Order: sequence, then C-alpha cells, then structure tokens
Amino acid sequence: MYKIVTAESYKAYLTKEVDKQNIEGFYSGYKRIIGRICEMILAINPKFQYPNTLATTLIEGSSLQKYFAVHFPNLTDVSKDEKQIGVFFKTMVMSMIKQ
Repeated sequence: MYKIVTAESYKAYLTKEVDKQNIEGFYSGYKRIIGRICEMILAINPKFQYPNTLATTLIEGSSLQKYFAVHFPNLTDVSKDEKQIGVFFKTMVMSMIKQ
C-alpha cells in the first residue's frame, strides 16, 4: 500500500479537473493535514511567514525523497531509511522556524 501511495499520490491532484474537484471538497483531508502542520509551525514561531509552504514542502518533499532513495539515489543524500529522512526534515524545519 505504501508503495502505491508513494508512486501514485501526485496523480490524485495533478489532473485537469483539479479546480473543480477542489471546489467539490476532494482534497479536504489533505488540507486538514497541512492545516494541522501549520498550527504546529506557528505554535513554535507565530511570526513565521511561510507555514503553508513549509507544511506542503514537508509532506511532498518527504514523499519525493523516499521515492528518490529507491529509484534515483543520486538525487538524494538519504537512504531508504525513513528515520534518516525524518532527521533531515526535522533539521530543515527547526532551522527555518526557530526564532
């Protein structure tokens, strides 16, 4: 299941009908997750200017890094180990949002 989600996730919203689907609420779950991450970011630094951008970068970037580790290892510095990917993103996020 994880492999399917990783390989197919972008196909869920990179469609010609994305705007219509968005209006119809297709992406509400995804938006809630991003919103929750934004809340966490702003809880650490209420003045951080880009909480949505960082939240979506975290979600999409971690998925891409996992994919790259398997299929294009020369495009990433992390291995297939999810802990290593998590350490990278935690380091990135904390350095960006610290006050």
